[in-house]
Amino acid sequence: MNLCKPVLVLPVLLFLLGQFSVIAREHIDVRYGQLQLMKMLTDRPRMKKWSARNCFIDTWAASQFAGAAGHGKILWDNGALTNKTAEYVAESTKIAGRSIIRIRNNDASDSPELMWAAFVFECFNIQNSIKHAEVNKAAFEGNLRREQFIEAKTRVEFDTMHKTATFFNSYVNPYAKAHNIVVHPALWYADQNDSYQAWIRKYTDPNYYPFNSYGAYYDSNIASIYRSKHQHKP
Repeated sequence: MNLCKPVLVLPVLLFLLGQFSVIAREHIDVRYGQLQLMKMLTDRPRMKKWSARNCFIDTWAASQFAGAAGHGKILWDNGALTNKTAEYVAESTKIAGRSIIRIRNNDASDSPELMWAAFVFECFNIQNSIKHAEVNKAAFEGNLRREQFIEAKTRVEFDTMHKTATFFNSYVNPYAKAHNIVVHPALWYADQNDSYQAWIRKYTDPNYYPFNSYGAYYDSNIASIYRSKHQHKP
């Protein structure tokens, strides 16, 4: 049975048209986006089974690959991942000016829905890549202490979580309800209404997020720069 009815596809298409109008100055390569989507679904066939029942997400994903978010085209990469469900790399050196997305494929515990939620999250991460770059620039100029760097990076990531949850509440969940499809809000960060401060207070273990990621990165790459800039100041 074909579940791809126009019930909730139209709102998504209108949303996409809104994105296109914002970036009308840029060329949206629809064929490129469709090709990257096909490559991803070929490499991750479990995702294809899920999107066949939630067909609107294919339209959105192809638009992201094509550059509808306004940050250039995105390249699908079939590289291996082990310690995370998905990742993005901004402005990959593979093809100048293009970000890449990878999704893990070697863990049976990764459900198709989780893989799609991770893809959506990384697309919004790419939209926020300019914010990440601004934080990095300030840090490498010696203007951020370790705790300031961690806070700035996690605020950007919290915003990405919020955008992912909004996508779920606006499109995934209504479509799922209309077609009797079971979805899991927690995978899309849609099960919490915390403020940033309430959310970040949950993380206190220095060996866990965000200290083992952003904190470790700061210690290895930025701490010496900050010390050099401020060591002669009273």
